[in-house]
Amino acid sequence: MFAAIAKLLHHVPFNTPQRYQIGALRHLKPAQIARRIGKYRSVVTRQLARNANSIIDYQPQTVHKAYLNRRPKNATKATPTIYQTIQIGLSQQWSPEQIQGRCQQTGQSMLFTSTIYNYIWYDYRQGGTLYKHLRHAHKPYRKRYGKPDGRRKAVKQVNRPGI
Repeated sequence: MFAAIAKLLHHVPFNTPQRYQIGALRHLKPAQIARRIGKYRSVVTRQLARNANSIIDYQPQTVHKAYLNRRPKNATKATPTIYQTIQIGLSQQWSPEQIQGRCQQTGQSMLFTSTIYNYIWYDYRQGGTLYKHLRHAHKPYRKRYGKPDGRRKAVKQVNRPGI
């Protein structure tokens, strides 16, 4: 049973009270801190090594700010305003890369270029004409047959021809 609980706790990050406990108990050994807060010794050691050194002591407030900076940011949600910006950019013969770069320069939120291409592809399937504003719209659009499976299944060794 302990192994199942330990497996569940393995990927749970430190919460703010635990960080403050580590800060208060930093005079103890990592194994003793780990026992008191209910974490593995290696996790506590890693936390201390990542966020403290001989010059800077472990400070829970700073550690929490660093943790928030390391966390992945939320993806930009597609809004009607973003789609309108994409349509305006395409009507000016801009590439999706230019649309995204221009929005980045002005500080406006924008989708990834691959998402812009997917939007153009979706519009094309719905009978739209956004694809005609792309730089290479005069070429026939490549038909997509689904996602590639990657590596094909190999022929078994017994079925291969001899040397």
